[in-house]
Amino acid sequence: MKKIYKILILIVVIICIFNIKSLAKSEVSLSVNSKNINIGDELTLNINTNNIKAAACTIWLYFDNQIIEYSDNINNVNVVDNRIIYTWVSETGTNIDLSELLQIKMKAKKEGSTSVAIIGEIYDEKGNKLDLQYKQLEIIVGGKNKESDINTEKNSNVSSENVDLDILRLSEEGINPNFNPNITEYYMIVNKNVESIDVTAIPKNNNAKVQITGNNNLKKGANKITIKITSKDNSKNKEYIINVTKTNDINSANANLETLAVENFTLSPEYEENITNYNTEVSKDTQELNVLAIPNNMNAKVEIKGNKNLQYGKNRITVTVTAQNGVTQKKYLIDVYKRNEAEEIENDKKQNEIIENAEQVVEKMSDSSNEISQDSIQYNEETQEKEKEIIDLLSIIGCILSIMILGITIIRIIKNKKNKHNPG
Repeated sequence: MKKIYKILILIVVIICIFNIKSLAKSEVSLSVNSKNINIGDELTLNINTNNIKAAACTIWLYFDNQIIEYSDNINNVNVVDNRIIYTWVSETGTNIDLSELLQIKMKAKKEGSTSVAIIGEIYDEKGNKLDLQYKQLEIIVGGKNKESDINTEKNSNVSSENVDLDILRLSEEGINPNFNPNITEYYMIVNKNVESIDVTAIPKNNNAKVQITGNNNLKKGANKITIKITSKDNSKNKEYIINVTKTNDINSANANLETLAVENFTLSPEYEENITNYNTEVSKDTQELNVLAIPNNMNAKVEIKGNKNLQYGKNRITVTVTAQNGVTQKKYLIDVYKRNEAEEIENDKKQNEIIENAEQVVEKMSDSSNEISQDSIQYNEETQEKEKEIIDLLSIIGCILSIMILGITIIRIIKNKKNKHNPG
């Protein structure tokens, strides 16, 4: 009986060990030859894995391109702004050991600190995506040699209460609008086969906590992924929302606008489908704005709120588009600033100054044009006099030549007559 218990205990231990190992994710880590360098120095970044075997991968490396820059020449590497994109495929199509995945040379440009973050997609020979953890590190340019100083320097320009995201990446394409730390609501459509979306969310303050919910077990129709950033002391938090529609009927889920405009006023920036936040400024007498919002799919519905009874200062107009499927929604925000009496006077003053400056420019151009015209007239008169003198001179020369030719002709005639009267 004791032997049976011992065997059972051994089996339980083995199962526990197996489960613990299976729960532990493999890592893709970053290392550098020196975390503290000076301007102009070159550093080497190493991307390593803990004995991962794979057949293909795409790696994204994010960094502050004001502090360091890519200075290498590697095949299959593209550099776009603040990220390096590396792609690799096994020539044989079989798994290969990726313990030393990539080595990249960078160069220090400016004093400061940068967080170097890595994310990626790595697949085995069967096309299965490997579930991995990705690490990041800090690099100081012109800093001290203490590890504790690195985190201090990294956050020296970031408030302890900062809860903004620095990097947001999804395993599925099509997020709209493009990521901006100040924009908190996003939209995307995925097909019905997508069960989950991997979300990489890196905060500006590396002491902030990140919580991601709603990205697994996606259901048909509307889904909401929430990314909550909380400061270390829990005093501040911020939520980023990704509205995901799971469907195969993309047209019925189309909640984009074809046109967005405000009558008599200009939107900044100009309307584009992948931009959802706009600004405009109106006069003190503006009470209501006529907003033109035409959807791509004419069966979609558009609702406009906040365009009436405008108050002095900040106002927000919300244009909500509900797609034909009745589920997918997308919001366009127009922040409207209404000037007060004092601001209106100041604005009128600036406008008058602009008009006066424009009139002065036109006047100067007109004066310059008149001067040019007078110079042209004087030039033409002088030219005409010179041309007349030349013509007169040519006329005189012509007369002289004519007289000379006539004289020579007469002399020849006289000589011919004499020769005839005196032959031999």
